[in-house]
Amino acid sequence: LKAKGLRVNSKRKILISTGNIQAVILKKSEDDAPHSSDPEDRYFLKAKQMKYFDYNKKAYMTGAVQILQDDLRIESDEMIFFNDKNEIVSEKPIRIQTDEYFATSNQLVIFVDDDHAKLSKKVALFRPGEVIKNSNLDEREIELRSLDTQVLSDELNYFKQKDTTIVSLNGNIRILQSGKRLSADQGVYDKSKKEFKASGKIAVTLDKLSFLFKPEKRKAIKNKKLREALTERLFVRSDDIVIDLKKKRVSLSGNVFIKQKKYEI
Repeated sequence: LKAKGLRVNSKRKILISTGNIQAVILKKSEDDAPHSSDPEDRYFLKAKQMKYFDYNKKAYMTGAVQILQDDLRIESDEMIFFNDKNEIVSEKPIRIQTDEYFATSNQLVIFVDDDHAKLSKKVALFRPGEVIKNSNLDEREIELRSLDTQVLSDELNYFKQKDTTIVSLNGNIRILQSGKRLSADQGVYDKSKKEFKASGKIAVTLDKLSFLFKPEKRKAIKNKKLREALTERLFVRSDDIVIDLKKKRVSLSGNVFIKQKKYEI
């Protein structure tokens, strides 16, 4: 802990730090001791003021509070550090920024020892479209990744594991991209597998289907009805959906209903 000012009440075991607070919170080992020099095992905190009370093992941080780790930046007006649980909590609006996305919510809990963060109460995530040049990626994937994406849900859980990152969404999920909308009750994204699974009242709306075909194949389609179908809106309902980005495959199961203009399946 670093600070410009420090007051200690040894009788009541209270510590008050003021001015340019800088602190490091480390993962704890099984014997409850901080360990590891790996930057990914620590969080850097900044604030204007911090008050620590030994009786409840809590540190209250206020004023332009920031949490930093690699490219991650979390900002809020107030945060609480639970020393005995090694958890960081904010019940004020928070703002998150990384190199890949921006996010906001009204509540945050970081379980430091478990590499787990939970956002809740009006979670919103925005991922700007990528600018992809000189890539060997499929043209359709480039087109999808170049579009802005917004994700809304009641709760988002972020789990950092050795080989992958897992993001789970719960409650009123909506994923929005230009011309594409998906809603569900629960969803899980596995970053290493590039796979998204969702369940519960799946509803998908696609303004058109032309993005499914490469430009040269779209031009080569001679069937008039098929060409028209590629420009018409499609609505889908099901119990479950699996989107496999590696295999470029979408699977639907359970009470599947598909509607497009005059046609229903």
